Amino acid sequence: MKSLTLIIILILTLSIIFVTLKRASAQVPITIWGYVYMPDGSPASGASVTVSAGGKSKSTSTGSSGKYKVDLTVSSIPVTVKVTAKKGSYSGSVTKSGVEGVVRIDVRLKAPSPAKPSPTKQYTKLTISTAKDEYVVNESVVINGSISPAMSVEITITLKRPNGSIHQAKVKTNTKGMFSYEFTADVCGLWQAYARFAGSDRYKSSESNTIKFYVKIKPSLNLNVRTEDYGQVIISGTVNPAMDRTPIIIYFSLDNGKTWLYLCNSTTNEDGYFEVSVNMNVSGTLLFKAVIPSTEIFVYSESAGEPVVRLISKEEAELREQLDNMKEYVSTLEYELKNLKEENEQLRSKLKNATSSLNEAEVSLANLKKTVLQLKSELELRDKEILQYQLIAILGTLISLIIGMLLGRRIKGK
Repeated sequence: MKSLTLIIILILTLSIIFVTLKRASAQVPITIWGYVYMPDGSPASGASVTVSAGGKSKSTSTGSSGKYKVDLTVSSIPVTVKVTAKKGSYSGSVTKSGVEGVVRIDVRLKAPSPAKPSPTKQYTKLTISTAKDEYVVNESVVINGSISPAMSVEITITLKRPNGSIHQAKVKTNTKGMFSYEFTADVCGLWQAYARFAGSDRYKSSESNTIKFYVKIKPSLNLNVRTEDYGQVIISGTVNPAMDRTPIIIYFSLDNGKTWLYLCNSTTNEDGYFEVSVNMNVSGTLLFKAVIPSTEIFVYSESAGEPVVRLISKEEAELREQLDNMKEYVSTLEYELKNLKEENEQLRSKLKNATSSLNEAEVSLANLKKTVLQLKSELELRDKEILQYQLIAILGTLISLIIGMLLGRRIKGK
């Protein structure tokens, strides 16, 4: 029995909850209609009407008779309804509580309240400027300005960056009405800026002129110059950062850089390299420089350093060739002279050796002559001795013959 009672109570509780939820989620329709009148009581045809009730709202327009009608669905009734109507500068509204079902609500428009006359304010003039029209990326830019009449007030400066984004900054003028604002131009492209004074009880608002300036890259430019045939000059270089079709203007100077004369134009390739060949009808010591004119991306820039080239004329080149030939001939003569000197030294050495040998031979010859003389003297002595011996021998022979003859006679005489 107790369990049955609990079950019945549970069923009743669930039924109550279900009915409550069903009522809470129910939507109740209401209809609001009526007329909208002008201040003089005439129908306000074409007036805009907005009906709000229970957190819902709907808008419509009146017909030619000024009638309107709006159907709304609210979560519960009764409800408070607000009807707002407007036509031109005329407006009006009516609020009604306890509304349910179909209800008529009329609205009479009213003329706008006359504005209070504002006190006469003094005109102001605001101007701004920058020192240059071009800046290098990450360079500081200073915007200078002034307001007239001079006063110490707050000024709003608006910057429009190249990507279209807007940046605003507030600055204070000094007692002379002067002000300045400094910032870093960190993006390449066209920048714009203007200043605004919001006004005060005594002074009217004013907006300055809009200034425009470009922020660009400062490139580095290297230049090389060399010569080939008579008057032919090869000019080349590189630009960093590299960018295709960057214009290059070449100049040269004949007076050590005091005066620069236009020579030719060139453009870079995608690697930032350029080269041009020029035939020149001048001679002497020439200086060269390259210039990048101001473009949408680069600021005006000149090449680092000024290459020096000695350019010679055809006549000078021929003279130089003759001089080179003469130098070569002289070099040949010097070589031959060197060889002759070497041969002369060798001959001198041989002559010295020969002279030394001759001296030795002369000494030997003198000795030989002395020996010969001695030998001659000895030979003469020998010859004399031989002659003496021959005479002695002849005498001896004669004596022997005489003795023999005498002996023979004696022998015969006996």
